[in-house]
Amino acid sequence: MAMRLVRPAVTCAVIAAVALAIMADPSFVGARHHESEQELLAHIARENNLAKKARLQAELASLKLDQAAAAFDHDQYESGKTLLQQYTGWIRTAWGALQQSGRDATRKPQGFMYLDISLRENARALADLAERTPFENRGFIDEAAKSADAVHNRVLSALFPDGVKEAGAASAEKDSGPPSPPMGKPGPGSSLISGEPHP
Repeated sequence: MAMRLVRPAVTCAVIAAVALAIMADPSFVGARHHESEQELLAHIARENNLAKKARLQAELASLKLDQAAAAFDHDQYESGKTLLQQYTGWIRTAWGALQQSGRDATRKPQGFMYLDISLRENARALADLAERTPFENRGFIDEAAKSADAVHNRVLSALFPDGVKEAGAASAEKDSGPPSPPMGKPGPGSSLISGEPHP
């Protein structure tokens, strides 16, 4: 729960990093679903750059999510469940490729930022899908959302390690509440709260 509070704390940093990523790679935006599933799979197979491979895998994950949403909208829940599992599988694969690349996300954020943005868009899509899906069939959607959110937290930790630490500390302090008053003898006119009679 505390990790969810990280995102507002790093919003400005996200915007700045996105701007830098677009300047470094103009094709950074607007690439969603420009290729078919078969084309993406072929492109992934021949791509040797792990950061670019992760981006393609994230795009394929988003395509799988769109297919899952279409299945749910047509009451094809078993098919939708399978497609959601494929979606989360490709998300984890994309994150694995970024880890394997050995890139420092704070210095070379492009692949990490693409996955971050994709996960933000996908989170909204999953929330919209849950709203229009009968309650008894939302379990699969909730599971996919939690799985993707866990990966997203790790992406944010890689991009903004300092921001994550600060937000986590602030959240822990907030959750702990105000400090307990020092224990001592009650002052004049005060009463004990322990349940013991006042001498």
